[in-house]
Amino acid sequence: CQEVYCGPVPQIDNGFSIGSTNVTFKGVAMYQCYAGFAFSSGNAIEKISCLADGRWERQPSCLASQCPPLPEVLHANATLLNGGGRSYGTIVRFECEAGYERHGMPVMICMSNGTWSSDVPTCTRKRCYSFPDVKNGFVVDTLREYSFGDEARVQCYKGFKLNGTNIIKCDTDQSFRNPPTCDDINECTTTQCDLASTECMNTPGSFF
Repeated sequence: CQEVYCGPVPQIDNGFSIGSTNVTFKGVAMYQCYAGFAFSSGNAIEKISCLADGRWERQPSCLASQCPPLPEVLHANATLLNGGGRSYGTIVRFECEAGYERHGMPVMICMSNGTWSSDVPTCTRKRCYSFPDVKNGFVVDTLREYSFGDEARVQCYKGFKLNGTNIIKCDTDQSFRNPPTCDDINECTTTQCDLASTECMNTPGSFF
């Protein structure tokens, strides 16, 4: 009596045999998947046996590697440059919205081992590092940090009046746009002096 012969080791799609102990009863054939493909079991190597009736066990299947779903990146737009979303070879590009800057890699690739090439980037608000020069006035609370969307307040020195809004906002270009002006108050047009007995002379920010 001889051991049953199962025939040559069968070929599989998207993978290959890395050898076998033998091709007769109880013989074992071993398989690996090509790069970009993986066994559904998650094992790096799958084995099948030669059965008593001369057939090989059902061949393992190599499926295209899938990367895990990408988390949502706040204030970013994701663009699919290549691939089907999470399959091997997929390329995703991240761009931050106006007023935000990216920290991390702009492009991520789904690699053959089912992992992404890097962590997702983050988008943080851009900083406004300098304040507008307000002649005859000043920006209140310049010691704190201002980022995109933050508002600061402008005040004029005594003797000057505000022309425009006193609220300025940190904009997408990292600057405070449209600051107001501080215009001189002409005290001589008010009742500061008895014009019947005195002569009023206006000066910048004051009068005499």
